[in-house]
Amino acid sequence: MKTLFSLGIFLLFCLVSLAQNASFTTSPAAVGGVITICKGQSVTYTNTTSGGNSQTTYQWNFSGGTPQSAASVGPHNVTYNTSGNYTTTLTVNGNSTATVSVNVFSPGDLSLTTPTTGANGYSSSTFNGTLNYRYCPSNSSLPPYSSNIPFNFSLPTYPAGTTVVINWGDGTSTNSPSNPILHTFNGATQNSYTMTVTYTLPNGCVITKSYGVFLGMAPTINLTGAGNSACIPLNYSFILGNNNVPNSTYTVEYNDGSSPTVLTTPFNSTINHVFPNSSCGTTSTFSGSSGQQVVPNSFAATVTATNVCGTSIVSIGPIYVSESTDADFTIQPNNSLCVNDTAFITNTSYNGVNVSESGCDSTSKFIWNIQPSSGYTLLSGSYGLTNGFQFPAFWTSGSSALSLLFTQAGTYNIKLINGNGCGKDSITKTITVSQYPIIPNQTATICSGNTFNVQPTNNPPTTIVPSGTTYSWTVVDNTSVTGDVSGSGSSISGTLTNNSNATQTVVYTVTPSANGCVGPTFTVTVTVVPGISIPDFNTTICNGGTFTVTPTSGGGAIVPAGTTYTWTPADNP
Repeated sequence: MKTLFSLGIFLLFCLVSLAQNASFTTSPAAVGGVITICKGQSVTYTNTTSGGNSQTTYQWNFSGGTPQSAASVGPHNVTYNTSGNYTTTLTVNGNSTATVSVNVFSPGDLSLTTPTTGANGYSSSTFNGTLNYRYCPSNSSLPPYSSNIPFNFSLPTYPAGTTVVINWGDGTSTNSPSNPILHTFNGATQNSYTMTVTYTLPNGCVITKSYGVFLGMAPTINLTGAGNSACIPLNYSFILGNNNVPNSTYTVEYNDGSSPTVLTTPFNSTINHVFPNSSCGTTSTFSGSSGQQVVPNSFAATVTATNVCGTSIVSIGPIYVSESTDADFTIQPNNSLCVNDTAFITNTSYNGVNVSESGCDSTSKFIWNIQPSSGYTLLSGSYGLTNGFQFPAFWTSGSSALSLLFTQAGTYNIKLINGNGCGKDSITKTITVSQYPIIPNQTATICSGNTFNVQPTNNPPTTIVPSGTTYSWTVVDNTSVTGDVSGSGSSISGTLTNNSNATQTVVYTVTPSANGCVGPTFTVTVTVVPGISIPDFNTTICNGGTFTVTPTSGGGAIVPAGTTYTWTPADNP
């Protein structure tokens, strides 16, 4: 009996715990069972269920919020980023619930109605991501640029207690307006306005929506081309007329891979464009007087004019774009030559591209011009002729390769003129021709042990010694002479010793050079006269006798042939 009584008390305790009534409070507080907030705001939920303990379970469901649910007592802060109507539910111990409605307010857009004054052309349109209310009459007694353009608007529904302010973008505003709302815009001063509608909810959150107002008409386009051909790198130009609708954007596109050109009215009506490459190989499709045309080897320019009232598209073409030549040539072996050297000149020009409705080709004409006109001989090739015309089409082209033998020193200007249908291009390069030294054989005579120095001097035409001439030499060894060695310098010099009693010769072979030009070799023959070396002589004779001393070579004495003597006696009183 005692055991049954204890069990009854335990069951009674469990029933009391399961019978808890779920409840919670919110911040901001609900009004009439509904919490009204702005998108992006948060709501804090605080549990107020009484009698909870460690065994009590709580399950929150935050429909439309972040987080979407929770399984703890809280409080919980929930953010609502999407407008709509949602319900939050708290379930305690799985069987007691409490709910509240959440209205995440996002106002709708204004409604536009035709004003009672009756002009047509009223509508709305999304332009560049912004909803615009526009007046674009096609035929009306009320022009779009009138000073009094009326608009009728109606506000969407919004929560009770909300204040509304409309800023019309023209320096005026309307507070707490009532539907319908009539406002007049001045189209005579400007044709584009930005208006805002600001909603302030009872809980203090603020929502602002922006709209555009446009008064005008769809833009028109009138293209006048400067011809159907162009040349790189020159400007192609055309006239873009009728850019008279303010706040209109004209986008000019070319199918040449370049970036579009965007213009906003008003702008200069002359449009210039440099095509980056020729139109050869490009096919253009555009609308012409006879319908859609597909034209090979051409470009087209397409102009798209747009504003809030509409869009117009016009193309101009075909535009045949040719490319001018780029003159160039090479000189071999180089542009620093010597007299009697041959220069090999080769045309390496880029011939450009000629493009027309007939197709593409790389035809060009070129001529050579060399100044001065003398001092060289044309060994092969031809210079070409202009035939008296400036336009290359009438020229007779020269040879792609020229061989020139330069016979006189000097500076020569080689000019190549290359041209096609786009005009002419030229390039001039300079060849410097230097004279090599021409020196006849030279001689010198020295006594043994002395130094010789041969410095040739310029004396045309037999002796040509350009400024800065240097020499290098070799020598055939004479075994009777010492000091005969090879060398180099600005003159030919050396110190020679004749070790014999006979006159010796030393022959040098000399190579002259000046400014990189090597002249023919010549010889320098040096005659080395031997020295005289005679030791003292002693002789004995009788009084009144005669003595004769005849020195001869040998035994350390050197007596050259033909040696003569003079003497003076030492007086012996």
